[in-house]
Amino acid sequence: MAQVRWSLTAGNDLQDIEDFIARDSVLHAITFVDRIVESTETLLKTPQIGRIVPEFTRPDLREVIYRWLTRSSRTRPP
Repeated sequence: MAQVRWSLTAGNDLQDIEDFIARDSVLHAITFVDRIVESTETLLKTPQIGRIVPEFTRPDLREVIYRWLTRSSRTRPP
C-alpha cells in the first residue's frame, strides 16, 4: 500500500505558507493548506497520479506539484 510522507522541509514550507497567508486571512490560510494536504492524499488512492521525482528517477517515488496564481492589488492587467 502507498504511503504519503512529508519531508521535514516540505512540512516547514507548508507551515511558512500558512503563516504568510494567515497575515491576511486565517480562514484562507487553513483552506489553502487543507487543499494541499487533500491533494497529496489523492496519491493514496491513485499512487501513479504524481510525477516521478526527477532527482531520484525511481518509479515508486512520486510528487504532487501544487500551483497557485496571485495578482498584486497594486498592479492592473494590461
